[in-house]
Amino acid sequence: MKKIILSAFIIFVLYPGASIFAQRPIYGPPTSVIDSKSIFANPSLLSFHKPKLALGVKGYHIGFADLSGIPLKQGYLTLSYPFLFNTQIGAGAGVQYFDSPMYSRSFYSAHVAARLFRYVSVGVSLSALNISYDQSKFDLIHPNDPVFASGTSKTTFNSSLGIFAQPFEFLSVALGIRNINEPSLSLIGHAVNLDREYFLGGTYTQGPFKGTLELFNDQYGLDARFYLELYSSHGNFIRTGSHLHFDNMHIEAQMHISGPFSVNYHYELPMSGIAGYSAGTHMFSIIFEFDRLPRLPDRVKPPIFHLPFQEPTIFPSVEPRIFISSQTSLVKYYEKQITRVIDEDIPDETVRTLSQYDMGVLDSEFREIQYPFPSNKIAPVPDEIESTSLLSPEYREMIHKLGYMRRGQPAYPVTIVSANENLLKAFEIHNKINNGNLSAGEIQVGTPRFSSPADSARYYTRVDRNSIVPSENTTFLEPRYVSFDLIPTYLNPSVKHWNVIIENFEGQQIKRFSGNNLDSTSLTWNLRDDANMLIEPGIYTYYIRWEDTEGSIRESERRHIYMQKFVRNITIEVTKNADKVPDKPDRINIIIKN
Repeated sequence: MKKIILSAFIIFVLYPGASIFAQRPIYGPPTSVIDSKSIFANPSLLSFHKPKLALGVKGYHIGFADLSGIPLKQGYLTLSYPFLFNTQIGAGAGVQYFDSPMYSRSFYSAHVAARLFRYVSVGVSLSALNISYDQSKFDLIHPNDPVFASGTSKTTFNSSLGIFAQPFEFLSVALGIRNINEPSLSLIGHAVNLDREYFLGGTYTQGPFKGTLELFNDQYGLDARFYLELYSSHGNFIRTGSHLHFDNMHIEAQMHISGPFSVNYHYELPMSGIAGYSAGTHMFSIIFEFDRLPRLPDRVKPPIFHLPFQEPTIFPSVEPRIFISSQTSLVKYYEKQITRVIDEDIPDETVRTLSQYDMGVLDSEFREIQYPFPSNKIAPVPDEIESTSLLSPEYREMIHKLGYMRRGQPAYPVTIVSANENLLKAFEIHNKINNGNLSAGEIQVGTPRFSSPADSARYYTRVDRNSIVPSENTTFLEPRYVSFDLIPTYLNPSVKHWNVIIENFEGQQIKRFSGNNLDSTSLTWNLRDDANMLIEPGIYTYYIRWEDTEGSIRESERRHIYMQKFVRNITIEVTKNADKVPDKPDRINIIIKN
């Protein structure tokens, strides 16, 4: 019976939220970007904090538990650095401890957060949790009581996940989960676990005032906290809040002292003698911000005639900046030209057997040369079909040259394109060119394949010599436009007027975009200059120049866009002279009409 009573007492003490609420970790509001304690509640806030180190101690006056007046003590240490190595990833660390006459509890945590978008971040926290009991405070009937058989302390691991977003300047939201792995706290292996705790919070800002509501669901069910806050941009604030049932209220104030130092005072006021955390608590914290200390001015040597020394302006070590980046750095400028030549010795009746599709289609949607025409491959070709057709001397000479060219040479593509009614003749020509020399590579036979109904109509539209256009050309860009993203380094950049400037390789301005207050974070450029003329191939520089509300002119880093030109020249020649076929062609297309 003694073992059961003692075990139950230890479990009662270990659970957060039991009668002694002092065991709860020190938390700040899950949406506060000023409070150094808030990363314990939501690790994703690390990306929005300033680099800082904070140390705090807390004393509880229980009123009935001990004559000392403050038998329970708690404290924390936190370090945050939001942007490591100029990346969007931040890291931090934290320590919390709780000390009482019967036991102590501490955890050491590491936080990592990443800024996914300008106003969104995700963070995780991993911690080592240690609980240690003072065995002398327990009256054990038997010296070998199994409660402390495995020792008087235990270390386990815990984890948390949080998400923070600021979709609007006046609204912040956060959600997440704590105690993800539900760590076991029992010394003797019993199922005594920290239950998962889910939280959801939101803050509405109006001028210097903030209102925050936090909902959380733990082992005791759904509960809520609310806060009202008056704050300033220098990191000062006064905040008051309570639980939903008003059983424990608190007031907190933070004030900047000098240089990088600020102080924080937190007082909890119990409203209920039964459900209150204590009979009153006090917590004092000191905060050191790394980047708040300005750079010291250079010493100026006074002139020999003792002019009065004028102190130079001290600039902050971190200046506001805006990054501009293009979603693509390479624009491809395509130019395609088709030249059509019909030898004079080709009879008009032969020319009339050709179609508009046979003479080439000027397609602006090309990436590489698509001529000869695409076809539906027919395989395998029966090699037992022999030539029975009467071929002209020119035709036989052309086939003989093609067959001779393929012997002992690397294979080049040859495609015989024919309608269904002429496939037998296509098979005959295939076998005659190949002549059993399979090592020279495959010769394809296929029927015409069209990418659109318009191509099909061109295939059945006949032409004559006078209607053929000798040459055509077209140009197009890929991509057709360039998008720029404007990314301020802080949440509220003080931009009065801005210009996005694009210059050519000689430094001459060719395009300018202008605006006020940086209302939009993206721009679209159609690759035309201020005179609405398409830019030429070359190297172009772009950057943003802006004026802040204090009248200072600033510029971003300069980046480049490259315009590269690609030329595709295709010549289609109708001839019966085999000598005009090059010895090393890229590919050959044979079209059988009848």
